[in-house]
Amino acid sequence: MDDMGEMEFPCTMPGCVTVFGSEEELEEHVAEDHHPCPVEGCGRDFSAANLLGNHLERVHLVVQHQCQVPDCGQSYSTSQGLSNHVTKVHVSDSSKPHRCQVTGCGKGYTSSGSLNYHMRSQHWSGKDSKPFKCPHCGEGFLSARPMKHHQGTAHSVWACTSRNCAFEFQTIEELMTHRAVGFSIELRVPRADSIVENP
Repeated sequence: MDDMGEMEFPCTMPGCVTVFGSEEELEEHVAEDHHPCPVEGCGRDFSAANLLGNHLERVHLVVQHQCQVPDCGQSYSTSQGLSNHVTKVHVSDSSKPHRCQVTGCGKGYTSSGSLNYHMRSQHWSGKDSKPFKCPHCGEGFLSARPMKHHQGTAHSVWACTSRNCAFEFQTIEELMTHRAVGFSIELRVPRADSIVENP
């Protein structure tokens, strides 16, 4: 009771100090403003149901989105994950908006980038099919990142994969130090294609 002799109905949710004049107001408050985590021992409380849902998905890995295609049963913690799965696995290639036009292929993709990668990796041949060439052996790659990885594993030259960074290192540890100190030029090894012999 308060100083006026009226009944008080305090919220019993952890951390909440709100007091109500009726039991109905308290029940409405709890239903609208408190969404406690049902996982035993967690104790977190959320102000909105969607926040609780995000918490359950990210912290407790509660799977709430299951593929409904018969005999599939794949589950995802987010609706976007489920949507990506359905589009990639269960939608026929002929229904996808980006289709390979090479005779006999017809593979379909949901993005133009995926189709372009397919074209470069599966159908293009000749000089420009793999434009990123290893300066040490000439092997071609579709992009700079796998080429730089190849240099490290095949030639013990670890190249920085950051955009517009051409530094190379003799060990992976030196490369990691380079990244950790903000892409310093310390420990740099000259690029193989930039070495000039003194006359």
